[in-house]
Amino acid sequence: MALIITSLVATSRYDLHLGPQKFFAPAVDWVAHKWLPCFYAPALVTLPLALAPLPPQSIVTAVFVIALGVVLTCAFTSRIAIAIRAATGTEYQPSIPQQNGQHHPSSSPSPNKPHHHPYHHPYHSGESNTKDNTHSGSIHFSQFNYYSWGTAAGAALLILILSPMKTATHAHATFVLLLSSTILGYMGGMACPESVKRVVHPMLVTALVPNVVAAGVGLLTNQGYFSMLQDYLTKGNPQNPHYMYLYGPGDVLFSFLGVIILCFGFKVFDEWTVLRRHSYEVLGATFLSAGFSMLSTAALAGFMGLPQDLARGIVPRGATLALALPISERLGASSELTAAAVALTGIIGCNFVQVLMTAFGAVDPISRGLAAAATAHGLGTAAMAAREPEGLPFAALSYALCGVSASVLACIPLFRNALLWLTG
Repeated sequence: MALIITSLVATSRYDLHLGPQKFFAPAVDWVAHKWLPCFYAPALVTLPLALAPLPPQSIVTAVFVIALGVVLTCAFTSRIAIAIRAATGTEYQPSIPQQNGQHHPSSSPSPNKPHHHPYHHPYHSGESNTKDNTHSGSIHFSQFNYYSWGTAAGAALLILILSPMKTATHAHATFVLLLSSTILGYMGGMACPESVKRVVHPMLVTALVPNVVAAGVGLLTNQGYFSMLQDYLTKGNPQNPHYMYLYGPGDVLFSFLGVIILCFGFKVFDEWTVLRRHSYEVLGATFLSAGFSMLSTAALAGFMGLPQDLARGIVPRGATLALALPISERLGASSELTAAAVALTGIIGCNFVQVLMTAFGAVDPISRGLAAAATAHGLGTAAMAAREPEGLPFAALSYALCGVSASVLACIPLFRNALLWLTG
Protein backbone atom coordinates (compact mmCIF):
# COMPACT_ATOMS: atom_id res chain seq x y z
CA MET A 1 0.00 0.00 0.00
CA ALA A 2 2.79 2.42 0.93
CA LEU A 3 4.59 1.74 -2.36
CA ILE A 4 1.44 2.37 -4.39
CA ILE A 5 0.71 5.63 -2.58
CA THR A 6 4.34 6.78 -2.95
CA SER A 7 4.37 5.96 -6.66
CA LEU A 8 1.11 7.79 -7.32
CA VAL A 9 2.24 10.83 -5.33
CA ALA A 10 5.59 10.90 -7.14
CA THR A 11 3.94 10.81 -10.58
CA SER A 12 1.05 13.13 -9.73
CA ARG A 13 3.08 16.25 -10.61
CA TYR A 14 3.20 14.98 -14.21
CA ASP A 15 -0.45 13.86 -14.20
CA LEU A 16 0.76 10.37 -15.06
CA HIS A 17 -1.12 8.87 -12.12
CA LEU A 18 -4.44 9.16 -13.99
CA GLY A 19 -3.40 6.33 -16.30
CA PRO A 20 -2.86 3.77 -13.52
CA GLN A 21 -5.93 5.08 -11.70
CA LYS A 22 -8.14 4.55 -14.73
CA PHE A 23 -6.59 1.19 -15.54
CA PHE A 24 -7.02 -0.26 -12.05
CA ALA A 25 -10.29 1.52 -11.19
CA PRO A 26 -12.64 -1.38 -12.13
CA ALA A 27 -10.62 -3.90 -10.13
CA VAL A 28 -10.23 -1.55 -7.16
CA ASP A 29 -13.97 -0.88 -7.12
CA TRP A 30 -14.76 -4.61 -7.39
CA VAL A 31 -12.45 -5.57 -4.51
CA ALA A 32 -12.49 -2.53 -2.21
CA HIS A 33 -16.12 -1.53 -2.56
CA LYS A 34 -18.51 -4.11 -3.98
CA TRP A 35 -17.15 -7.30 -2.36
CA LEU A 36 -14.90 -6.02 0.44
CA PRO A 37 -17.12 -7.08 3.41
CA CYS A 38 -17.37 -10.61 2.04
CA PHE A 39 -13.61 -11.13 2.26
CA TYR A 40 -13.66 -10.50 6.02
CA ALA A 41 -16.59 -12.87 6.64
CA PRO A 42 -14.56 -16.01 7.57
CA ALA A 43 -13.50 -14.42 10.87
CA LEU A 44 -17.17 -14.06 11.81
CA VAL A 45 -18.33 -17.39 10.39
CA THR A 46 -15.84 -19.40 12.46
CA LEU A 47 -16.28 -17.41 15.69
CA PRO A 48 -18.25 -20.26 17.38
CA LEU A 49 -15.16 -22.47 17.07
CA ALA A 50 -13.08 -20.01 19.09
CA LEU A 51 -15.75 -19.54 21.77
CA ALA A 52 -16.70 -23.20 22.21
CA PRO A 53 -13.91 -24.12 24.72
CA LEU A 54 -14.64 -21.16 27.05
CA PRO A 55 -16.93 -21.37 30.12
CA PRO A 56 -20.27 -19.62 29.52
CA GLN A 57 -19.77 -17.16 32.40
CA SER A 58 -16.38 -16.08 31.08
CA ILE A 59 -17.83 -15.66 27.60
CA VAL A 60 -20.61 -13.39 28.89
CA THR A 61 -18.15 -11.27 30.89
CA ALA A 62 -15.67 -11.06 28.02
CA VAL A 63 -18.41 -10.04 25.57
CA PHE A 64 -19.51 -7.31 27.99
CA VAL A 65 -15.94 -6.02 28.32
CA ILE A 66 -15.42 -6.05 24.56
CA ALA A 67 -18.76 -4.36 23.88
CA LEU A 68 -18.06 -1.63 26.41
CA GLY A 69 -14.56 -1.28 25.00
CA VAL A 70 -16.00 -0.79 21.52
CA VAL A 71 -18.23 2.02 22.76
CA LEU A 72 -15.41 3.72 24.68
CA THR A 73 -12.93 3.43 21.81
CA CYS A 74 -15.44 4.81 19.32
CA ALA A 75 -16.25 7.72 21.64
CA PHE A 76 -12.57 8.45 22.31
CA THR A 77 -11.49 8.33 18.66
CA SER A 78 -14.43 10.40 17.45
CA ARG A 79 -13.87 13.12 20.00
CA ILE A 80 -10.06 13.14 19.89
CA ALA A 81 -10.09 13.49 16.09
CA ILE A 82 -12.44 16.46 16.34
CA ALA A 83 -10.38 17.96 19.19
CA ILE A 84 -7.10 17.69 17.25
CA ARG A 85 -8.75 19.25 14.21
CA ALA A 86 -9.96 22.17 16.32
CA ALA A 87 -6.54 22.57 17.96
CA THR A 88 -4.74 22.68 14.61
CA GLY A 89 -7.29 25.05 13.10
CA THR A 90 -8.09 22.90 10.07
CA GLU A 91 -11.51 22.54 8.53
CA TYR A 92 -12.81 19.58 6.60
CA GLN A 93 -12.91 20.38 2.88
CA PRO A 94 -13.74 17.46 0.59
CA SER A 95 -11.81 16.90 -2.61
CA ILE A 96 -13.49 18.01 -5.81
CA PRO A 97 -13.87 15.12 -8.25
CA GLN A 98 -12.75 15.77 -11.78
CA GLN A 99 -14.94 15.02 -14.76
CA ASN A 100 -13.33 11.63 -15.19
CA GLY A 101 -14.47 10.70 -11.73
CA GLN A 102 -11.02 10.67 -10.16
CA HIS A 103 -9.88 12.82 -7.28
CA HIS A 104 -6.86 14.81 -8.33
CA PRO A 105 -4.61 15.56 -5.35
CA SER A 106 -4.41 19.20 -6.34
CA SER A 107 -8.14 19.64 -6.84
CA SER A 108 -9.01 20.17 -3.20
CA PRO A 109 -10.46 23.57 -2.37
CA SER A 110 -8.03 26.28 -1.44
CA PRO A 111 -7.58 26.73 2.31
CA ASN A 112 -8.30 30.43 1.82
CA LYS A 113 -11.60 29.69 0.09
CA PRO A 114 -13.44 27.06 2.06
CA HIS A 115 -15.58 24.80 -0.04
CA HIS A 116 -18.86 24.47 1.78
CA HIS A 117 -19.97 20.96 1.09
CA PRO A 118 -21.72 19.56 4.16
CA TYR A 119 -21.47 15.83 4.49
CA HIS A 120 -24.67 13.91 5.17
CA HIS A 121 -23.99 10.45 6.54
CA PRO A 122 -26.61 7.71 6.27
CA TYR A 123 -27.50 7.78 9.96
CA HIS A 124 -28.03 11.53 10.17
CA SER A 125 -31.65 12.24 11.12
CA GLY A 126 -32.54 8.70 10.13
CA GLU A 127 -31.90 9.43 6.45
CA SER A 128 -30.98 6.74 4.02
CA ASN A 129 -28.25 7.26 1.48
CA THR A 130 -28.84 9.33 -1.63
CA LYS A 131 -26.83 10.01 -4.73
CA ASP A 132 -25.71 13.32 -3.27
CA ASN A 133 -23.98 11.91 -0.23
CA THR A 134 -22.80 8.40 -0.97
CA HIS A 135 -22.89 5.78 -3.66
CA SER A 136 -23.20 2.91 -1.22
CA GLY A 137 -26.68 2.33 -2.58
CA SER A 138 -25.06 1.39 -5.90
CA ILE A 139 -24.08 -2.04 -4.58
CA HIS A 140 -26.57 -4.18 -6.44
CA PHE A 141 -26.31 -7.70 -7.75
CA SER A 142 -27.82 -9.03 -10.94
CA GLN A 143 -30.31 -11.87 -11.13
CA PHE A 144 -27.53 -13.90 -12.71
CA ASN A 145 -25.50 -13.60 -9.49
CA TYR A 146 -28.37 -14.96 -7.43
CA TYR A 147 -29.29 -17.72 -9.87
CA SER A 148 -25.72 -18.91 -10.43
CA TRP A 149 -24.74 -19.04 -6.76
CA GLY A 150 -28.13 -20.44 -5.78
CA THR A 151 -27.78 -23.20 -8.37
CA ALA A 152 -24.26 -23.97 -7.15
CA ALA A 153 -25.50 -24.21 -3.56
CA GLY A 154 -28.43 -26.44 -4.50
CA ALA A 155 -26.29 -28.78 -6.58
CA ALA A 156 -23.65 -29.00 -3.84
CA LEU A 157 -26.29 -29.79 -1.23
CA LEU A 158 -27.70 -32.59 -3.38
CA ILE A 159 -24.23 -34.07 -3.91
CA LEU A 160 -23.50 -33.87 -0.18
CA ILE A 161 -26.63 -35.83 0.63
CA LEU A 162 -25.93 -38.53 -1.96
CA SER A 163 -22.15 -38.92 -1.66
CA PRO A 164 -20.40 -40.83 1.14
CA MET A 165 -18.34 -38.87 3.65
CA LYS A 166 -14.53 -38.65 3.51
CA THR A 167 -14.45 -38.75 -0.27
CA ALA A 168 -13.16 -36.17 -2.72
CA THR A 169 -16.67 -35.58 -4.05
CA HIS A 170 -18.03 -34.91 -0.56
CA ALA A 171 -15.17 -32.51 0.22
CA HIS A 172 -15.60 -30.59 -3.03
CA ALA A 173 -19.35 -30.31 -2.48
CA THR A 174 -18.76 -29.03 1.07
CA PHE A 175 -16.41 -26.38 -0.28
CA VAL A 176 -18.89 -25.17 -2.91
CA LEU A 177 -21.86 -25.18 -0.52
CA LEU A 178 -20.13 -23.17 2.22
CA LEU A 179 -18.61 -20.70 -0.24
CA SER A 180 -21.86 -20.12 -2.10
CA SER A 181 -23.83 -19.77 1.15
CA THR A 182 -21.41 -17.05 2.29
CA ILE A 183 -21.77 -15.12 -0.96
CA LEU A 184 -25.55 -15.57 -1.00
CA GLY A 185 -25.66 -14.34 2.60
CA TYR A 186 -23.71 -11.23 1.67
CA MET A 187 -25.87 -10.47 -1.36
CA GLY A 188 -29.00 -11.07 0.70
CA GLY A 189 -27.74 -8.83 3.49
CA MET A 190 -26.97 -6.01 1.07
CA ALA A 191 -30.43 -6.40 -0.50
CA CYS A 192 -32.20 -5.87 2.84
CA PRO A 193 -34.18 -2.64 3.30
CA GLU A 194 -32.38 0.26 4.97
CA SER A 195 -34.61 -0.08 8.03
CA VAL A 196 -33.32 -3.64 8.50
CA LYS A 197 -29.69 -2.65 7.86
CA ARG A 198 -29.87 -0.11 10.67
CA VAL A 199 -30.63 -2.98 13.06
CA VAL A 200 -28.71 -5.89 11.51
CA HIS A 201 -25.59 -5.09 9.52
CA PRO A 202 -25.20 -6.99 6.22
CA MET A 203 -21.99 -8.57 7.53
CA LEU A 204 -23.95 -10.30 10.28
CA VAL A 205 -26.26 -11.78 7.67
CA THR A 206 -23.17 -12.82 5.70
CA ALA A 207 -21.88 -14.76 8.71
CA LEU A 208 -25.25 -16.10 9.84
CA VAL A 209 -26.25 -17.82 6.58
CA PRO A 210 -23.23 -20.19 6.33
CA ASN A 211 -23.58 -20.98 10.04
CA VAL A 212 -27.22 -21.97 9.54
CA VAL A 213 -26.22 -24.03 6.49
CA ALA A 214 -23.38 -25.69 8.43
CA ALA A 215 -25.74 -26.57 11.29
CA GLY A 216 -28.45 -27.93 9.00
CA VAL A 217 -26.19 -29.89 6.68
CA GLY A 218 -24.09 -31.14 9.59
CA LEU A 219 -27.24 -32.54 11.18
CA LEU A 220 -28.53 -33.96 7.90
CA THR A 221 -25.29 -35.74 6.99
CA ASN A 222 -24.23 -36.60 10.57
CA GLN A 223 -21.03 -34.63 10.00
CA GLY A 224 -21.80 -32.19 12.81
CA TYR A 225 -21.93 -28.41 13.03
CA PHE A 226 -18.41 -27.80 14.34
CA SER A 227 -16.91 -30.25 11.88
CA MET A 228 -18.50 -28.28 9.04
CA LEU A 229 -17.04 -25.04 10.42
CA GLN A 230 -13.61 -26.66 10.63
CA ASP A 231 -13.98 -27.48 6.94
CA TYR A 232 -14.74 -23.81 6.30
CA LEU A 233 -11.39 -22.42 7.48
CA THR A 234 -8.43 -24.82 7.60
CA LYS A 235 -5.69 -22.13 7.61
CA GLY A 236 -3.68 -24.30 5.21
CA ASN A 237 -2.86 -26.84 7.89
CA PRO A 238 -2.02 -30.20 6.24
CA GLN A 239 -2.60 -31.94 9.58
CA ASN A 240 -6.19 -30.73 9.80
CA PRO A 241 -8.21 -33.93 10.32
CA HIS A 242 -11.44 -32.30 9.22
CA TYR A 243 -10.52 -31.48 5.66
CA MET A 244 -8.78 -33.67 3.14
CA TYR A 245 -7.41 -30.71 1.18
CA LEU A 246 -5.34 -27.75 2.28
CA TYR A 247 -7.89 -24.97 1.85
CA GLY A 248 -11.52 -24.32 2.66
CA PRO A 249 -13.78 -21.55 1.34
CA GLY A 250 -12.77 -19.28 4.22
CA ASP A 251 -9.13 -19.62 3.21
CA VAL A 252 -9.99 -18.61 -0.36
CA LEU A 253 -11.84 -15.50 0.84
CA PHE A 254 -9.03 -14.59 3.25
CA SER A 255 -6.53 -14.90 0.39
CA PHE A 256 -7.92 -11.61 -0.97
CA LEU A 257 -6.78 -9.65 2.10
CA GLY A 258 -3.41 -8.87 0.56
CA VAL A 259 -5.10 -7.58 -2.59
CA ILE A 260 -7.40 -5.46 -0.43
CA ILE A 261 -4.42 -3.71 1.18
CA LEU A 262 -3.08 -2.86 -2.28
CA CYS A 263 -6.47 -1.49 -3.33
CA PHE A 264 -6.50 0.67 -0.21
CA GLY A 265 -3.46 2.45 -1.64
CA PHE A 266 -5.53 3.78 -4.55
CA LYS A 267 -8.40 4.71 -2.22
CA VAL A 268 -6.06 6.61 0.10
CA PHE A 269 -4.50 8.49 -2.81
CA ASP A 270 -7.95 9.61 -3.96
CA GLU A 271 -8.05 11.73 -0.79
CA TRP A 272 -4.33 12.50 -0.56
CA THR A 273 -4.67 16.28 -0.36
CA VAL A 274 -7.31 16.02 2.36
CA LEU A 275 -5.18 13.52 4.27
CA ARG A 276 -2.13 15.77 4.03
CA ARG A 277 -4.09 18.74 5.36
CA HIS A 278 -5.34 16.62 8.25
CA SER A 279 -2.10 14.75 8.94
CA TYR A 280 -1.95 15.76 12.62
CA GLU A 281 -5.52 14.62 13.09
CA VAL A 282 -4.93 11.27 11.38
CA LEU A 283 -1.63 10.45 13.06
CA GLY A 284 -2.63 11.74 16.49
CA ALA A 285 -6.05 10.11 16.57
CA THR A 286 -4.82 6.70 15.44
CA PHE A 287 -1.83 6.58 17.81
CA LEU A 288 -3.80 7.75 20.84
CA SER A 289 -6.73 5.51 19.99
CA ALA A 290 -4.51 2.42 19.78
CA GLY A 291 -3.11 3.11 23.24
CA PHE A 292 -6.50 3.95 24.71
CA SER A 293 -8.08 0.79 23.30
CA MET A 294 -5.53 -1.52 24.91
CA LEU A 295 -5.37 0.32 28.24
CA SER A 296 -9.14 0.61 28.61
CA THR A 297 -9.68 -3.04 27.69
CA ALA A 298 -7.02 -4.17 30.16
CA ALA A 299 -8.53 -2.02 32.91
CA LEU A 300 -12.07 -3.27 32.23
CA ALA A 301 -10.95 -6.90 32.09
CA GLY A 302 -9.09 -6.58 35.37
CA PHE A 303 -11.97 -4.75 37.02
CA MET A 304 -14.47 -7.42 35.92
CA GLY A 305 -12.25 -10.17 37.32
CA LEU A 306 -11.63 -12.08 34.11
CA PRO A 307 -9.08 -14.92 34.34
CA GLN A 308 -5.60 -13.61 33.62
CA ASP A 309 -5.11 -15.52 30.36
CA LEU A 310 -8.50 -14.43 29.02
CA ALA A 311 -8.01 -10.83 30.17
CA ARG A 312 -4.65 -10.54 28.43
CA GLY A 313 -5.94 -12.33 25.36
CA ILE A 314 -8.60 -9.70 24.68
CA VAL A 315 -6.32 -6.68 25.23
CA PRO A 316 -5.21 -6.36 21.55
CA ARG A 317 -8.79 -6.82 20.29
CA GLY A 318 -8.71 -3.49 18.41
CA ALA A 319 -5.82 -4.43 16.10
CA THR A 320 -6.13 -6.50 12.97
CA LEU A 321 -5.54 -10.20 13.64
CA ALA A 322 -2.13 -10.34 11.94
CA LEU A 323 -0.82 -7.68 14.36
CA ALA A 324 -2.93 -8.67 17.37
CA LEU A 325 -1.39 -12.14 17.61
CA PRO A 326 2.22 -10.92 18.13
CA ILE A 327 0.94 -8.47 20.78
CA SER A 328 -0.88 -11.33 22.49
CA GLU A 329 2.31 -13.37 22.45
CA ARG A 330 4.24 -10.54 24.13
CA LEU A 331 1.59 -10.49 26.85
CA GLY A 332 1.80 -14.25 27.30
CA ALA A 333 -1.81 -14.85 26.23
CA SER A 334 -3.47 -17.51 24.10
CA SER A 335 -3.62 -16.79 20.38
CA GLU A 336 -7.00 -18.54 20.12
CA LEU A 337 -8.50 -16.19 22.71
CA THR A 338 -7.08 -13.18 20.90
CA ALA A 339 -8.50 -14.38 17.60
CA ALA A 340 -11.93 -14.73 19.22
CA ALA A 341 -11.67 -11.26 20.79
CA VAL A 342 -10.71 -9.68 17.47
CA ALA A 343 -13.65 -11.39 15.75
CA LEU A 344 -16.09 -10.34 18.50
CA THR A 345 -14.86 -6.76 18.28
CA GLY A 346 -15.49 -6.87 14.56
CA ILE A 347 -18.99 -8.28 14.95
CA ILE A 348 -20.06 -5.69 17.52
CA GLY A 349 -18.26 -2.86 15.77
CA CYS A 350 -19.48 -3.45 12.23
CA ASN A 351 -23.08 -3.61 13.43
CA PHE A 352 -23.09 -0.57 15.74
CA VAL A 353 -20.09 1.62 14.91
CA GLN A 354 -21.92 3.89 12.46
CA VAL A 355 -24.72 4.62 14.91
CA LEU A 356 -22.17 5.18 17.70
CA MET A 357 -20.10 7.58 15.59
CA THR A 358 -23.17 9.67 14.91
CA ALA A 359 -24.04 9.71 18.61
CA PHE A 360 -20.52 10.88 19.48
CA GLY A 361 -20.52 13.73 16.97
CA ALA A 362 -18.45 12.27 14.13
CA VAL A 363 -20.30 13.51 11.06
CA ASP A 364 -17.67 13.92 8.33
CA PRO A 365 -15.81 11.19 6.39
CA ILE A 366 -12.46 11.82 8.13
CA SER A 367 -13.59 11.44 11.73
CA ARG A 368 -15.99 8.63 10.81
CA GLY A 369 -13.37 6.72 8.84
CA LEU A 370 -10.78 7.07 11.59
CA ALA A 371 -13.24 6.01 14.29
CA ALA A 372 -14.66 3.06 12.34
CA ALA A 373 -11.30 1.37 11.77
CA ALA A 374 -9.93 2.26 15.21
CA THR A 375 -13.03 0.74 16.79
CA ALA A 376 -13.44 -2.41 14.70
CA HIS A 377 -10.26 -2.78 12.57
CA GLY A 378 -10.85 -4.51 9.22
CA LEU A 379 -14.52 -5.21 9.80
CA GLY A 380 -15.13 -1.57 10.64
CA THR A 381 -13.34 -0.68 7.42
CA ALA A 382 -15.55 -3.15 5.55
CA ALA A 383 -18.62 -1.58 7.15
CA MET A 384 -17.54 1.79 5.78
CA ALA A 385 -17.07 0.30 2.33
CA ALA A 386 -20.57 -1.15 2.38
CA ARG A 387 -22.40 1.92 3.67
CA GLU A 388 -20.13 5.01 3.45
CA PRO A 389 -17.48 4.52 0.75
CA GLU A 390 -16.42 8.18 0.90
CA GLY A 391 -14.93 7.43 4.32
CA LEU A 392 -13.07 4.32 3.14
CA PRO A 393 -9.69 6.02 2.43
CA PHE A 394 -9.55 7.38 5.98
CA ALA A 395 -10.68 4.05 7.42
CA ALA A 396 -8.01 2.25 5.41
CA LEU A 397 -5.29 4.54 6.73
CA SER A 398 -6.61 4.25 10.28
CA TYR A 399 -6.77 0.47 9.90
CA ALA A 400 -3.07 0.33 9.10
CA LEU A 401 -1.86 3.03 11.51
CA CYS A 402 -3.81 1.75 14.53
CA GLY A 403 -2.37 -1.73 14.08
CA VAL A 404 1.18 -0.44 13.71
CA SER A 405 0.76 1.92 16.68
CA ALA A 406 -0.53 -0.91 18.88
CA SER A 407 2.45 -3.07 17.91
CA VAL A 408 4.91 -0.27 18.69
CA LEU A 409 3.29 0.47 22.05
CA ALA A 410 3.34 -3.21 23.02
CA CYS A 411 7.11 -3.25 22.45
CA ILE A 412 7.64 -0.46 25.01
CA PRO A 413 8.39 -2.13 28.38
CA LEU A 414 6.65 0.56 30.44
CA PHE A 415 3.44 0.31 28.42
CA ARG A 416 3.52 -3.49 28.31
CA ASN A 417 4.06 -3.69 32.08
CA ALA A 418 1.08 -1.38 32.59
CA LEU A 419 -1.10 -3.77 30.58
CA LEU A 420 0.16 -6.75 32.56
CA TRP A 421 -0.47 -4.95 35.86
CA LEU A 422 -4.00 -3.92 34.88
CA THR A 423 -4.93 -7.48 33.89
CA GLY A 424 -3.54 -8.93 37.11
